[in-house]
Amino acid sequence: MGMLSREIVIRKLKEHEKFRKKEQTTLAQLHDVFEEGEGLEFLGDPMWWRYPEDIDTDRIYITTGVEFRQIRLMAREVIFHFLLLGFVSAYILNTRSSDAFLAREEQLKFWQGCNSTTPETAREFREGIYEKCDVETVVDIKTFWTWLDMKFVPLAFTPQPEYEKGFAERITSFDSNSFKIGLNPRLIGDPHRPANLLLGLIRMRQVRVQKNQGCTVSSLFSHIFSDCRALFKEAHQSTSDFSSSEAPTYTLKNYQWKTDESTGATAIAGQFSEYPASGFLVDFPLYETEAHMLVHDLWNFGWLDSGTRAVVLEFSFLNTNVNIIVNNRMLFEFAPTGNVILRQEVDAWPVWQLEFMLAGDQALNAFIYTALLAILLIYQVWNISWHMRQCGLKFFGYGWNYVDIASVVLWIIHFSFRITAYTNISSEVNLSPSRIGHPEYFMPFSRAVVDPLQKARTCLSFLSLTVWFKTLKYACIFTGFRTLVRVMGKSLGNLFNFSLVVLVIFFAFAVSFYVGFGGNDQRFTDMFGTFLILFFYLVGGFELNLYDWFLPGSDIIRPLIFLLYLLLTYFILVNVFMAIVLDSYTMVVVIRKAQSTLPRKVGYQDGESKNFMITFLYVYYHFLRGIDLVGEEEKKEEDAEFEFIDLEELPGVVAKKWLMKKRRMMETVARVNGEEMPPQKGFDDDDNEEGEDYFDEHGNYVPKDQAPQAEHPSLSGNFNKGMGRIKEKIMSALMPDSQKALNGIRTIPKTTRPGLSTKGMYVDNPDAMGGAIGLPQLQRLLDEDKALRILLGSADALAVIKRFKYIPNEDDNLRAMKAMESGAGNGELAGLDGDDLGEWEDTENETINQLQEVVFSRLDKLEKSSLDVDITEVPQIKFLATQLSDLLSDVQNCWREGIISVLESANLISGSLLQFTKNVEDVSQNHNNIMEKLCVDEDGSDEEEEMEED
Repeated sequence: MGMLSREIVIRKLKEHEKFRKKEQTTLAQLHDVFEEGEGLEFLGDPMWWRYPEDIDTDRIYITTGVEFRQIRLMAREVIFHFLLLGFVSAYILNTRSSDAFLAREEQLKFWQGCNSTTPETAREFREGIYEKCDVETVVDIKTFWTWLDMKFVPLAFTPQPEYEKGFAERITSFDSNSFKIGLNPRLIGDPHRPANLLLGLIRMRQVRVQKNQGCTVSSLFSHIFSDCRALFKEAHQSTSDFSSSEAPTYTLKNYQWKTDESTGATAIAGQFSEYPASGFLVDFPLYETEAHMLVHDLWNFGWLDSGTRAVVLEFSFLNTNVNIIVNNRMLFEFAPTGNVILRQEVDAWPVWQLEFMLAGDQALNAFIYTALLAILLIYQVWNISWHMRQCGLKFFGYGWNYVDIASVVLWIIHFSFRITAYTNISSEVNLSPSRIGHPEYFMPFSRAVVDPLQKARTCLSFLSLTVWFKTLKYACIFTGFRTLVRVMGKSLGNLFNFSLVVLVIFFAFAVSFYVGFGGNDQRFTDMFGTFLILFFYLVGGFELNLYDWFLPGSDIIRPLIFLLYLLLTYFILVNVFMAIVLDSYTMVVVIRKAQSTLPRKVGYQDGESKNFMITFLYVYYHFLRGIDLVGEEEKKEEDAEFEFIDLEELPGVVAKKWLMKKRRMMETVARVNGEEMPPQKGFDDDDNEEGEDYFDEHGNYVPKDQAPQAEHPSLSGNFNKGMGRIKEKIMSALMPDSQKALNGIRTIPKTTRPGLSTKGMYVDNPDAMGGAIGLPQLQRLLDEDKALRILLGSADALAVIKRFKYIPNEDDNLRAMKAMESGAGNGELAGLDGDDLGEWEDTENETINQLQEVVFSRLDKLEKSSLDVDITEVPQIKFLATQLSDLLSDVQNCWREGIISVLESANLISGSLLQFTKNVEDVSQNHNNIMEKLCVDEDGSDEEEEMEED
């Protein structure tokens, strides 16, 4: 019965401890470890940022403690982040300027011939058309040639101003002829304030498709037409010469296909397809008259026909006032249906982005920011590597670390694209300093810099997002922002799952809108475009087309689809999103309140009462000045030898408490690191041997024949065990050295059998009693355990050490030295004589007797005190109390029986001693009588002899 109660108590205590530690954060569980000056392996652990309110601000004042060192790392990280944030923002502001945007807008309106106008028709008024462009007149091949001849060529050859003396000039001479041609830079735009300098030639490129490739002529109409031409695909591209015999000789080269290397261009994406850099080229002449003549000849001799799928006009300018290069690419797509769609790409870059230069404030600032960001990038790479080595796999369990990795990767990609742009320009012959801007050569800016600089700009935009977004990580320094940051982290996982559902629903509606509206609304003619438009409808709303939806004869499908979209998105999905966020907020608040009610350590203050970072800055300021804020008490010289005490000199219960505390700290460290402590053999294992009775999980007795039998491992079980061992090996290989060291820690048993000595009552491994405990550690142990203070009769660790620590005096030292010299013995007391040894043993026994007297008096006082408390009875607790009471009764009965037997034995011994004493007295009396008689006889014989002599 006693065994049953003990099993129940141990099991219930373990369940309670396990539940309590689940409620506590990992940082709160490690307070004992940090108080003992250990836990350096947790420097850089993500838990410091996850649970900043559990940082013990009082321990920050200890400059050698883990808290001070960790917060110093956190402060450095915060400073580094805000330096990076400032430099990134300055770098972005220096890279992107309004001048580039204005130069781009000017080129768009200039070449498209856009002018402000007033809406004239109902459609123009309804659609808000307040601007018309000449390029909008291009609807087929004929209108394209008309626009090119009447609008584009005049814009490309605006009247040139009178050049000042010393202006750049190119002279073209001819052999065997004195005739020379002088070429000056061509300025485009307003002749009264010229600013845009044309760099090189204007180049036109055509992309064609082959006949009957990618399409098939129906047999029903083959007698009407026999050929077809599909949408452009690179597999269907035509590379054949299509010139006619009547074409002028100087235009024959324009009907010949050129490779990517010859065109000096790059691929461009349109609405129907992506068109490669290869094609059929036309370079515009240097004079307007020749340009008009070339356009007419190409028009008349069929340079554009039904096989044409795209025409690209490309040219570049330099704005001399702001040093910005603008690259224009005008794409005209000729669809198989006869539609012509224009897409103009205009890219503007400052000159310093295309070459390495330090001249000018903007270029110098860009160089300085780039150098500083490169230094910060190197430091961030080192910092991430250190944290990965320090934390092991826990590094990948913290979401903000992925933001750091993403920022580093984006930085590397951004700089690599910038370097690629520099190398591409240096490798282009036409962009060399001796040829750039020459009017007789084409400037391949699009091939050299458009793609790398656009990708570098994209990386920079995402980089700025990650850097600014990471600022939320450091918002947890302030108490008011911690809940918001935790809500974001808590809801992120649920929102990710929710986003998958939203994607499926929106894709379903995209298909529905594509089918229902694709034939009437241009916005829904593309599947991917429809998918994106539906997302923006959630933010910007949408306009109902009442003129088309509800006219007589209109079908009901379009209003019905919109109604379903409205109901599902605005009334269901949006509310589910809000519910997820509110649920996360509620969980964060409830968990935090539950954790705040847990018992705190002695001297611990809630993190909300003090800001740990402000406390650190205050301590660090004094630390730099050499001022220690801990304020240690002045120590007396005679107390210097009481700074520590060996565990062997302390009572066994104190040593056991200390070893149990060390064991708990080891278990906590192992649990936080995700490890398992080595199995230990103690009192529980010895008593629960095979063949003993079985108890279920509720502590109820189960007979041996009804106990569940162990199942033999199955094939899948063996496979799972094997995979588990492989996983453990992988985890061990990736585990940092600081965590591996925990496996070598000596196992301290929890419970042991009583032995013959006081030490054996608490520890069955004598080696575990080795070592010493310091004064601060013993003081914390007394502060935490009230029972120790009662048993030892003091709450002062110094007094306890003075009481139990043996300090040899001079006489003891002299006797020990004499014993060593004489070699009298190997023991500690071999040099003592009999009297001194007896005196020493009496002193030790007296101390032990006094301690036992105090212990038993305290126990008697506790037994007599009333423990009546008005509480609600719990059946299991009542059952446990009954079992404990029975066990204590058994123990008391055993004590009584033992004491009675001792008293009876003493009584028998005393009776025997009395009888023995009486017998001894009788013997003595008889002896005296005999002696008296012997004395009388001797006297009588002497008198007779004297009388005879007389």
